[in-house]
Parts: sequence; structure tokens; C-alpha cells
Amino acid sequence: MRLPDTSPGTLVRTLPAPLSKAAGVVVDHLRHGTFQRSMSLLVAGTSVVSGMEVAYPRGYMRLEEGEAEPWEADEQRYDWAAPQDTLSDGSGQAPAADSSPRGQAGAH
Repeated sequence: MRLPDTSPGTLVRTLPAPLSKAAGVVVDHLRHGTFQRSMSLLVAGTSVVSGMEVAYPRGYMRLEEGEAEPWEADEQRYDWAAPQDTLSDGSGQAPAADSSPRGQAGAH
């Protein structure tokens, strides 16, 4: 049993004329590694941008003891109570300090 030739060059030759030239260029880029180089440059560029985002700490951190930066406006706090028919407000009392699950104290 003879298998049909499915090499990229043969597949390009089976395409209609308007598409075969463009497909031939793509196959040529893949053979010579220019496609891989282009993709690696694209990935490197996006990695640099992502690294710059992560390296900028002020978006994720506050000053000591949670104080705001000098240029930030003071936050206005307000009291909020859940509606009476919900379970989220419970008894209105905070749980005891030792009632947290093991290993979860202060990990919120």
C-alpha cells in the first residue's frame, strides 16, 4: 500500500493559484526558521511588558501598616449592614480569634 505524498510542498501545489504563492511563502518561512524567530521576538516583547507590570510594586503594595501614599486621598469608611434576611451578617459578632481553621489565621 502506497501512502499519498503529504509534504508541505505538495500540499501547496494542490491549492488554487491565488493561494499557492502565499502558502509557498509561509512554508518557506517555516523551513528557514524566520517564522519561529518572528514568534520568539513577539513572545520576548510581551514578556518584557508583562515583567514591567509585575515589577511596578505600588499597584499591589501599601506603605507600612497599610498607610496611604502621601499623594493619595484619605479613604472614607462607612458602616454597612447586610439585609436582615441574609446569612452573610450572621449574629453581628466577629468570631473568636482561635476559631479560625487550622493554618488559616490571618491568611486572608
